[in-house]
Amino acid sequence: MSRERVIGWAVIGVLAAFALAFVGVFWQSAKRMEGCQRFEQAVPGNSSVMLVDNLCDGIASSDEMSVDVLFPPNRRVTVFTYGTARGYPHRDDEAIEPEVVWVNSNTLKISIGKVGYVRKRVDTVDNVAVVYDVGSVMYK
Repeated sequence: MSRERVIGWAVIGVLAAFALAFVGVFWQSAKRMEGCQRFEQAVPGNSSVMLVDNLCDGIASSDEMSVDVLFPPNRRVTVFTYGTARGYPHRDDEAIEPEVVWVNSNTLKISIGKVGYVRKRVDTVDNVAVVYDVGSVMYK
């Protein structure tokens, strides 16, 4: 084997070792960045409806919101799950936070101007109708 060929293979080996080391370091740092936080709050003036915000960070991050209805004695049902549009441009008249109100004792209305996507949408649960006023959906 010629000297140039040995040097060429040595260079390739060194470059491969650096590439593997870089991938390993990147993978470990990306794994440390992964994590989700869950925030819950009752809808103002209504303790039977909860807003749940799931924030996840990592290589890609997500912000997903759910609306949960609480039924006695200890039953909880998720009726609406969507990706928020907080990080996207929106018009001033496009609400990006939900408004949740009881229209009457059997009808819950969820209104929001702009969402990223809709993952779950339940129309009725335990004799409660859920009506929606969702403006634009960015990804269908």
